[in-house]
Amino acid sequence: MPILDVYNLSKSFDGVKAVDGFSFALEKGQIVALVGPNGAGKTTAFNIITGYLESDQGKVSINIHRAKRIITGCAPYKIARLGIARTFQYMRLFSQMTVLENLLLASAKRKHEELSSVFFSPKSIKQIEKENLGRAEHYLDFVGLTEKRDSLAENLSHGQRKLLSLARALCLEPNILLLDEPTAGVFLETKEKIAGFFETLGSQGKTILFIEHDMHFIMNIADRVIVMSEGKKLCEGTSIEVAENPAVIEAYLGKKLDQSYEKYSN
Repeated sequence: MPILDVYNLSKSFDGVKAVDGFSFALEKGQIVALVGPNGAGKTTAFNIITGYLESDQGKVSINIHRAKRIITGCAPYKIARLGIARTFQYMRLFSQMTVLENLLLASAKRKHEELSSVFFSPKSIKQIEKENLGRAEHYLDFVGLTEKRDSLAENLSHGQRKLLSLARALCLEPNILLLDEPTAGVFLETKEKIAGFFETLGSQGKTILFIEHDMHFIMNIADRVIVMSEGKKLCEGTSIEVAENPAVIEAYLGKKLDQSYEKYSN
């Protein structure tokens, strides 16, 4: 059973179909790229899957503990608690908070938040705070931002903000990550780091769906590629199959991709 199943999603804005009968499925541990020209409907599909937009039709379901659960129409916070975390193309960080505070706010374990818990469960609260701090510090180390833990988010470089966005999503301890252009505007060194993170997370059983325009990056890291055009799925396959598909070349790439690239590495 797929860990994420998207079936026949459609969404229109002022009579224009941004997403039109879009379907796909993800298996556990897969790294899948979602590509297509600007305006193809990629981010709209992300927004529907994560509850930021309501679909006009179609459904999204996830496999939790071997049971299928439909999440179409659920609020974003409920979807996040069910194990789907995302990042945004335009990063939504808390700029006036420190790097560490950004991660603590995204902590997955937020039990005993009721006012009564302050008086009746102080030990539980301290234990959860300790766990939250440990998780935040772990993911700061994972993305290489430990030395920036006390810096304000607004003082980070663009690449560091991308890494903070990824770490914040990971603090939710998701099974599925939806990453909207995680490497856009970053230097090659940071892009290579992110490729290494993807490989590590995939080996840990995390499922990753990411929007990306850098086809060389995609061909190095993606198990599968889904191509959208005008709201529809144009094709799906391995990176090589997609790069050589005449319809993809015409609608998106413009020319056959030069495959004389070197593999990203950790």
